[in-house]
Amino acid sequence: MGAPSLDLEELAGVYLADAEVPIGPTLKAVLERVRERTQRGISDLEARLARLDAFEAEHEAELSGRSRFREGDPRHRSDRS
Repeated sequence: MGAPSLDLEELAGVYLADAEVPIGPTLKAVLERVRERTQRGISDLEARLARLDAFEAEHEAELSGRSRFREGDPRHRSDRS
């Protein structure tokens, strides 16, 4: 399910505290928090993929070996030994 131990502890506490209290609403809240965290994680990974795509597009020549990364690096001087 992907719920951290604190969420599971909360769920267990509600479940064990009173058999008359329905567990469904607490479980729903836990699942909503897990879903939100998961969606944030997916968004972060999608942003990382977008940065990788942009880097690969910008440096296609270097990545394919047609150009050298050092040629565009202002810290690199061609007269160094």
